[in-house]
This record gives sequence, structure tokens and C-alpha cells, in this order.
Amino acid sequence: MTSEALAFIYRPTGADEIGQFYTFWFSLYFSIHVIWDIVSRHTPPFFLDNLKSKVSETFNALTFTSSLYIIFLVVQGRYNSLGTDAILPLFYSGAIGLVASVSALQPYDSKQVIAEQQQSEKEDA
Repeated sequence: MTSEALAFIYRPTGADEIGQFYTFWFSLYFSIHVIWDIVSRHTPPFFLDNLKSKVSETFNALTFTSSLYIIFLVVQGRYNSLGTDAILPLFYSGAIGLVASVSALQPYDSKQVIAEQQQSEKEDA
């Protein structure tokens, strides 16, 4: 494979290459996280069922990819592309930011509240 065939990794142009860029970087980021989780001694044993709990990593992978894309556009001097080619990355970044911000509204840890509630129910029984 030539470097031009892989140019979408660092210099995507057009909708098809932007899709390939997102697929590559998202998959790389998410795969590194999952593999690290599987081999780490610091996390519980990994099962496929654990993939359901990887929602925040999915957001992180999309945020990473969108940020990387925007940085590449700026570094390559393609400022005019920020309004056209970057519509999808900017939308993803905005949507992810909204989801992260809304979840941050809750001022306490849900798991802690549930544990306290379960403990209270045990004491009442």
C-alpha cells in the first residue's frame, strides 16, 4: 500500500475519505481501550457483556477523532474546509459535548445513591 492510499488517515478530502478517517481513528482508539482493558491487571476480568458499559469510551473515541480531524484541517491550512468538510465532525463534537454536559448536571454518583438505598432497605427489613 502506498502512502497516497493511506492519505485518508492524515489528510482526508471529500465525504468518502472523511468516513474512512472516522472509521480508522475511532476503531483504533476504541480497540486500544478494549485491548488494554482485557490485558490489564487493574480492571475486572473482561467478558463480551462488558461492551455494553463502553458508552463513555465510544463518546471519547468520537471526540478524539473529531478533535484530530479539526486539528489536521488547521495544521494543513485548510481553514476554508472548516465550514464544509468539517460539518460532520463539528456535529459529532457538539452532540458529544451536549451528552457529556447533560450527564454532568447530576451532582452525585448514581452508584453510591443506589448502594445507600439498598443498604437502607436491608436495614428496614
